[in-house]
Amino acid sequence: MNYKQTTLSGTSWTRCRCVTINNPLTGDAPIAYFQEEKVIGIDGAQTTMDTGSCCKAFDPAATIPMLDPATGVATGATVTHAELYAVLFSLYMQTAAERDAAEAAALALRLQDEAERAAVIAARLAALETA
Repeated sequence: MNYKQTTLSGTSWTRCRCVTINNPLTGDAPIAYFQEEKVIGIDGAQTTMDTGSCCKAFDPAATIPMLDPATGVATGATVTHAELYAVLFSLYMQTAAERDAAEAAALALRLQDEAERAAVIAARLAALETA
């Protein structure tokens, strides 16, 4: 017997939860790994669970038929693995540059703060020496 058992109706679907790309410096071609999860929706609430995975090796000449993410319908356009690689490379370079700029700005603020503290200490020492 299951306590307060009820029959419910809902929906379920599979989606890609995580994409990991292994991009070795030498040797093997890059590989994209896709971690899937099942989404179960019941009474307005959703829960998820990992369900499987698949992977695809990089082939610069291979094409990917583009799908509309909202509908899953083919758009008629294609993109090559090489074009996708260039997009992901560009995204990485942009993201790394933004991170580096934020770190440089934070370091500049820290150095400015330390310089101001050193100036205060120097002024206090000078005041003590003249007293």
